[in-house]
Amino acid sequence: MTVHFFTRLKSAGLHENIFTQAAIEAIYSASKGVPRLVNSLATSSLMYACSIKQKHVDEEFENLIIAFLF
Repeated sequence: MTVHFFTRLKSAGLHENIFTQAAIEAIYSASKGVPRLVNSLATSSLMYACSIKQKHVDEEFENLIIAFLF
């Protein structure tokens, strides 16, 4: 599951992981592994993190996004 995140971020030009393992697990848990929902949560997390100039997405941050969207 983590490979999906690394692959998508790398193809977008980012060469570091900005999602913690706990954040990735929170995304997969909330989305039940449905690819479209995984991508939606990841994208929402990245957009919000960018808007508040946060460089990493951790579990606490991800749970905030999940609570907002679900």
